Amino acid sequence: MNVEDRLIEHANTAHRAIRAINHLTFAGPSIPAPTLYPMLNELSEASYGIAQALNQLGQALERSLGTHDVYEVDGGDPRETVFSARLDLDEAVVHANRLGQLLQAAQTTIAGQGYEDADIIDEAAE
Repeated sequence: MNVEDRLIEHANTAHRAIRAINHLTFAGPSIPAPTLYPMLNELSEASYGIAQALNQLGQALERSLGTHDVYEVDGGDPRETVFSARLDLDEAVVHANRLGQLLQAAQTTIAGQGYEDADIIDEAAE
């Protein structure tokens, strides 16, 4: 498998992982802070990783202009579309980094929470 195919496969794996979280949490179980805490850490790290990946992918896109015979189907200048895409990717990097910061803040906010097992709470109510 070449590098391009591996990159696509990894992006697909990341997409499937987030989708799995979405499916498991849609009208799913409650998640107490001590359980959520490590998830927020992982998602924060993923956000920073996404920022780095987007920056590197933008750089790779720019490099492609010098290594491939790139053209626009409509006859336009591929340098213009790469420049425009690079601006969009740079903005996405800013937002991915901000997402990481916000997830870290949420994690810090819930760091002091604990909980008692629901079975214990149910027994105390009886």
